[in-house]
Amino acid sequence: FHDSNPLYVSRGNPGLKQAHSLEVAVVGNNIVSGGTVEYSSSFSYMINDIVSTRTYYASETVIDGYTLPAGATFSTYDNYTGGMRWNNNIRYSALVQPLRYKIDLSASYFFSKSPSFVNGRFENYISHMPSLIIGARSNFSAYYKLDFTLSGNMDMTESQYYGPMNYSRLSASVFSDNRINDWLFVKAGYKHLSRIPMGERGVRLDTDMLNASAGVYLMDSKLCIALVFRDILNNTPSINTSAYSNYLETVTAGNMNRYALLSIRYLFNSSEK
Repeated sequence: FHDSNPLYVSRGNPGLKQAHSLEVAVVGNNIVSGGTVEYSSSFSYMINDIVSTRTYYASETVIDGYTLPAGATFSTYDNYTGGMRWNNNIRYSALVQPLRYKIDLSASYFFSKSPSFVNGRFENYISHMPSLIIGARSNFSAYYKLDFTLSGNMDMTESQYYGPMNYSRLSASVFSDNRINDWLFVKAGYKHLSRIPMGERGVRLDTDMLNASAGVYLMDSKLCIALVFRDILNNTPSINTSAYSNYLETVTAGNMNRYALLSIRYLFNSSEK
């Protein structure tokens, strides 16, 4: 028994069977007028998948000689066959002249079915995750590059017991790589992320991330010394929504937040052009 938290006790299961999966994948690409199309599709089916089971006890309960206090949740593991994942991706890329921009368009769809055992009740979590990404990458010169990405996706998860728990995510990012001369460079990147609940459940989260760095290349660019600034706006909370036996919990927590570090990199081997 693992009881560092007496209200959330877990135990292993030595009788678990070996988990297996059956997988099939298709990958390909075609050169079309003005660009390239890449596509992939993969499917996996789980056999004896190891899943967690949870039971909530409103009153004091004894399990195999161990006493659980009232209000405790007990979890262990079991095997389940029938979980599946299906992932599909397609991407189109092309070079736009005379702007010297490379355009990337990609779309994907992910489906999964995963089991859940709560208070002896079995149910499946069904997830659908479509997404669309539009990106542009410049190559104006060896000294100036600019990247832009706009993406959107939806996470539509439905439980037989809790009902739908759906979110949409929208993000936009821009990254600039400026080399002042042969040895001095400045880089900066900005990203905005919106996590929007679709329905009454959940909370909205908006995050703005700004990073920057400046440094020098020495010894024929083999040695790079840079000062890197992360999360300049001090705005990178993480958020997680979990379903328990008798309630839904949304936790928002901070990460490392704003910080700076000194980066030193040395390239021991390089190929000559």
